[in-house]
Amino acid sequence: MNYPTRVFSKFLTVWKKTWTVDQKALLKKRLQDSLAKSQRANEFVDVVLKKCKEHGGPIMNVVELNEIISNYDAKNVKKFQRQEIQFQKATHKRDSQERPDLYKINNLTIHQLSENLAILLSDGDIHIGNDVIFTTEEEIMEILLHKSYSNTISSKPRYEIQQPLAVVWDNNKGRKWYVGFYMDENDNKTIRVDHLEKQSHDYSAWVKPKHDDIHDVKYFQIVPCEVIGEWDMTRQPAVFNIKNSQSINNMFEQHFFEDS
Repeated sequence: MNYPTRVFSKFLTVWKKTWTVDQKALLKKRLQDSLAKSQRANEFVDVVLKKCKEHGGPIMNVVELNEIISNYDAKNVKKFQRQEIQFQKATHKRDSQERPDLYKINNLTIHQLSENLAILLSDGDIHIGNDVIFTTEEEIMEILLHKSYSNTISSKPRYEIQQPLAVVWDNNKGRKWYVGFYMDENDNKTIRVDHLEKQSHDYSAWVKPKHDDIHDVKYFQIVPCEVIGEWDMTRQPAVFNIKNSQSINNMFEQHFFEDS
């Protein structure tokens, strides 16, 4: 073997040894990273599982979902729905990548979260179709509001035409109260209310919206508090100023955000 060949052979031997050491180190790092990632994933599952257990979860089927909605603290119902979806996502990685829309938890209504969660819970158990009856947004709101308000009144209240009322609604921004004027009674369960539009952060100033905002309201949506206010006709548009907005807000928080 001539000198150049010996040099190349020696270089090749050293390179193989170095490459082998580097590959072993790289493989070791990959294994460590994989184990660390797996450990973090398991820790996240444990965290979410612990949170689910706080509200009686994790939920296993649609029946349990509806039972918890009817019994759980109304203020935090979205919180437990999100936790349940997070648990589903943590334990169904591949499915969450294939159907990401079902695992979203932000900017969704209570009904949308319930519907997605019901679909996730039903997979592998029953086929989606007539077998599953989703709780509607109205039904969920009635369950939650009525649960908080069931002990507030002993009989159906009576209102005067154009009497101002504080009405509770749930929307994407959460639970809020709005001012409206009583119009008439539809039946034994609902009344018609002409709603105003809020103009101040402290709920003290309200105006008529550009378009009529008339809705059917159930009795348990009314805050049990007199609304004291008057119209300021010197302003354009005219402003309905409420003198006891703080008292209304206190009553609202007491009756519609009380602990279960």
